[in-house]
Amino acid sequence: LLEKSASRDPLWAERKLCAAVEYRRGLVTGGGGAARCAGGTLRAAPASTHSAVLAIPAVVRLLRGGAAEPLLSDAALQEAGRVLRRGALYWHGFDASGGPIMWAHTGRMDLRDAEPSAWGRAVATLIEVGVVGTRARRAGEGCRVGSGVGAAVGDSDGRSEAPRCDRFVYVECADGFSLGPKVPLTRAVAVARRSLAALFGGSPERFAGAVVAPASRTNRILFSLARHFIPASTARRIHFFGQTEQLRAFFRRRELGLDSAVLPACLGGSATHVLPRTPSGDVDLAAMLREIA
Repeated sequence: LLEKSASRDPLWAERKLCAAVEYRRGLVTGGGGAARCAGGTLRAAPASTHSAVLAIPAVVRLLRGGAAEPLLSDAALQEAGRVLRRGALYWHGFDASGGPIMWAHTGRMDLRDAEPSAWGRAVATLIEVGVVGTRARRAGEGCRVGSGVGAAVGDSDGRSEAPRCDRFVYVECADGFSLGPKVPLTRAVAVARRSLAALFGGSPERFAGAVVAPASRTNRILFSLARHFIPASTARRIHFFGQTEQLRAFFRRRELGLDSAVLPACLGGSATHVLPRTPSGDVDLAAMLREIA
């Protein structure tokens, strides 16, 4: 759904959807398993493994038969919460369209905390939390999916494309980011590749744009290496700012539907981002899902 109009090729859109579902479920099942998209039917994981999300009424109403994606299982949420416990990646606030904003604090990140595959699963689970939470909230509000940033747009010939699904914006505070002597560049690239695959393979239509500040030489090197895994149309929506003031100006112009009121202190704002925590100190992604929904 990145380059083509689904309204003009319904079979292509269906194949793309099934491929994305298969990819997400393969992250959990190790390449397929019983959860498959066969004959157009999306088979869900057993509800008994999803007690955390089934305790959220808005999500239960959304998911068919009270079932959920494997990436929202109790085990997946717990693993992602452990991997992300430093607060390096999370959802907070909403853009002008009502979509949640994904925040990254790469200075808090230690790539030695988990294997690249675990980082990829954690990012995929976090994206799923945002996507399902937004869909649940839209359903509760009676809004059609695809409003705001993802609204239908007109073509040059006057025709309109089908309404697109809600998309999210990624904002990165790169202050303090450094690989350090104990983290080889190959590991950083492996984590970046897994994380990008979680987005473009598992949720290819969800990315609206990204802003990174204060961007360092390391940020640009990693991006130059990772852009081989990024569609060209997407790379154009990633903005690097050397100074935080440039990012604040970007927010003041309401670019990508962003409001400077949500900026944290590290980016020159005054907003406080408080992450929900489990008793053990991990990030509570089920609680984060509840806040979005």
